[in-house]
Amino acid sequence: MDEIEQKNLAFLKGIIQISGVLNEKIAEKRSVNSDDEDFFVAYFFERIFKYSTSFVLLVEQSFFHESVIIARNSLEGLFYFFAFINNKQLANDWRYFGIYEDCEKAYHKAGEQALNNLVTDMEQKFGKEKMQEIKSKYSNFTKIRNNKFCKWHKKDNIKQLIIHDSNLQSLYDQLYSDFSKITHWTPSGVIGGKMSLKSSICVSFQCLFEITKAINESYKLQKNNELSQIYTNYLAYNETKI
Repeated sequence: MDEIEQKNLAFLKGIIQISGVLNEKIAEKRSVNSDDEDFFVAYFFERIFKYSTSFVLLVEQSFFHESVIIARNSLEGLFYFFAFINNKQLANDWRYFGIYEDCEKAYHKAGEQALNNLVTDMEQKFGKEKMQEIKSKYSNFTKIRNNKFCKWHKKDNIKQLIIHDSNLQSLYDQLYSDFSKITHWTPSGVIGGKMSLKSSICVSFQCLFEITKAINESYKLQKNNELSQIYTNYLAYNETKI
């Protein structure tokens, strides 16, 4: 790594340290008794924190291709998180898509009767009214029987979720698509992973910072000054390197 990469990785480590503390503070919101929004936020925050930690470990071991894949996943998480900020209903859609996934697994493993048995069990657990609401979200599970892939956000692709935000769309067009070449094993992706290191470090920093900042503000966790200081230093340093 060159000097800029090392310095920006240090900034990322600073955010990781703060986010680790906050992740522990909201851990109870990953309880099954949490409301949909808290449940969504807590799990997404835990995942971005762990992705960022894994990213640093990979970079420090010179696994540059692999670290870019983590950065891509972090960026995808950022898209979903800010789509949720724009539309809180997505928290409910995400949470109960897990039931669709369980039904899909039961059907493809053991057939129609297994699916019906599972639905009956879930009706007893959640109530028939709740299960009917869930089934209606996913067209009464007909896609399971037709072998059609169903997405929890019910859009054709992730870009449709961020159509309201030009900044996120730019990240998608300029970086997410580029990082995806590594994920999908294209020649330029397989051969040229190191070329994306600088941008992947910055993306990982930005993803973790933005979500940590949102969590801190939402739950009033009093890390404003620490986050602001790191971000100010990060911007000031990188402005001198342009």
